[in-house]
Amino acid sequence: MFDSMRRRLFAAMVCGVLAGFALAGCVPDEYRVSRDKMEQVLARKFPLQRNLANIADLQLSNPKLNLIPEGNRVRLDADAELARVWGNNPLALLLGNWGVNGPSKGRVGVSGRPDYDAARKALVLRDPVVETLEFPDLPPAGHTLLEGARQPLAQLLRDVPLYQLDESQIRLAGDVLNKLSLTVQADGILLRR
Repeated sequence: MFDSMRRRLFAAMVCGVLAGFALAGCVPDEYRVSRDKMEQVLARKFPLQRNLANIADLQLSNPKLNLIPEGNRVRLDADAELARVWGNNPLALLLGNWGVNGPSKGRVGVSGRPDYDAARKALVLRDPVVETLEFPDLPPAGHTLLEGARQPLAQLLRDVPLYQLDESQIRLAGDVLNKLSLTVQADGILLRR
């Protein structure tokens, strides 16, 4: 009776050890997130809106992600619409008739460093820098307003999720998520443990 119990216990231990080895091999050393997947996530987060000092409303839409392997950065370009807020704000009055015939359309480009946010289980944009503010039909006072809005605009895009890890990816990676290295490549971001 003891021999059969020992054999069963030994067989269970061997199965447990083999299962442990099999599971250890299931944890990938790297995972690539493609540009297309990140753009799908971004499309769900847009449009983004921001009021600029009660002078104008800025709306960003149609995000496009550019990957910059040199410098390990990403760049987010978006269509932008700048609409004047009506009111008695002295600076808004200085802008004159701008915005009377509708919003000004342009493009905004922001670059930043991809990073993993453990609390949100997502790849996010860190340290954003506004590189492009193009609104060709704005008067000079409008361009002055935009130059002063670079920092608030960068903060609007700070921590924007580029990609959300799903539960199976999180389960497979286990506790190494906080130790991931991220490498921007031409076709995606490589997460490596």
